[in-house]
Amino acid sequence: MLQNKNTFKKIGQEFLMGIFGALGTHVETKIGLGVFLLIAGLGILLSPKTQDIDYFSQCLVGIILIVMALILFIWRIKQLKNK
Repeated sequence: MLQNKNTFKKIGQEFLMGIFGALGTHVETKIGLGVFLLIAGLGILLSPKTQDIDYFSQCLVGIILIVMALILFIWRIKQLKNK
């Protein structure tokens, strides 16, 4: 139980630093890159439909970015659990 609490604490710290890193436009960790990709993916996915870009392509790119962010989050969580 204590190990899970420490893992969640480390993930929370890295997530917070990832948000600050994404806002400062520099990414140094997997969580930071994941936060950046998540913000970009949600922005593309939730943006209004435009006439210049096919809406399916727009959704596809947004979903791909979000999935990549989730993979980075899961990868980092597994690394922290192994330590």
